Amino acid sequence: MRYQARSFLMESAANPASAYLICARGAEDAVQAGREFCQRIFCSTHTACGECLPCRKFLNHNMVDYLELSGEAQQIRMGEVRRIPEFLTSSAYEGGYRCIHIAYAHQMTEQAQNYLLKTIEEPPENVVFVLSLDNKQKLLPTIRSRCMEVQLEALPRQEIFEILRYSGTEAEQAAYAAAWSGGTPAQAQQILADAQLADL
Repeated sequence: MRYQARSFLMESAANPASAYLICARGAEDAVQAGREFCQRIFCSTHTACGECLPCRKFLNHNMVDYLELSGEAQQIRMGEVRRIPEFLTSSAYEGGYRCIHIAYAHQMTEQAQNYLLKTIEEPPENVVFVLSLDNKQKLLPTIRSRCMEVQLEALPRQEIFEILRYSGTEAEQAAYAAAWSGGTPAQAQQILADAQLADL
């Protein structure tokens, strides 16, 4: 398991709750976990196999029952959050769940959070909200109280090293990135990317 809480997410994918708050030391790790969790919900085997039709649609950004709002580059304002009611006007096209993933959820303005609260308080049937971020204190207490909180733990250096090696990274580079990653796979990947740019 990549995180101590990952097994909980795996088990939840087959019968998910209505709202999750996924928090990690690094926001990018939380976002990656949030996307993987949503993929597991859609996956025919709930394993994010990457091979079934729902997985292929999800990975190719063709899953119509998935809406992602992202605050990676800027604040998530009311205009973005207003897309949610429109998304929810129709039933699930695939006949299962619909997922709304708010990535970098700490970037939501207070006005946007209050607007979102109305939907989370009375979620439609078979709709799953996933909020991913690095610090849950950046969300309103009223939002947090309506979500199932999942705190992702930092990974041991050796596990990050093995993840990087599995993805094809050379041993020396993987060891360096793992040592300075702070226990987060996304930070390790960023270290590798920065090193590649430095070599150009």
